[in-house]
Amino acid sequence: MLGRAFAPGPNDLPRGTPAPGPQLPRHPVSLSVGDGFKFGCGFVLALVVAVLAAVVFVSLLVLLATLMGADLLSLFQPRR
Repeated sequence: MLGRAFAPGPNDLPRGTPAPGPQLPRHPVSLSVGDGFKFGCGFVLALVVAVLAAVVFVSLLVLLATLMGADLLSLFQPRR
C-alpha cells in the first residue's frame, strides 16, 4: 500500500478549481492538537517498548545469576 495509511487531513482535501499558472507547493506551518496526539502516542509507545525490553533484560540477568548459583537475596539484607 502506497501513500499515507491514515485518513486525509484538512490540508489534503480538494479546494475547488485551481488558479491558472504555476502552482506553488503548500507547506503547512501550524500544528494541530491531532498532530500533538500522534507525536505523544509515538513517544509513549517507544517508552512502553523500552520498559518491556528492560524488564526482559533484567529477568534474564536474574535467571542467569540464579542458574550460576548467585545468592541474590544477600543483596537486600542489612550489612553487619
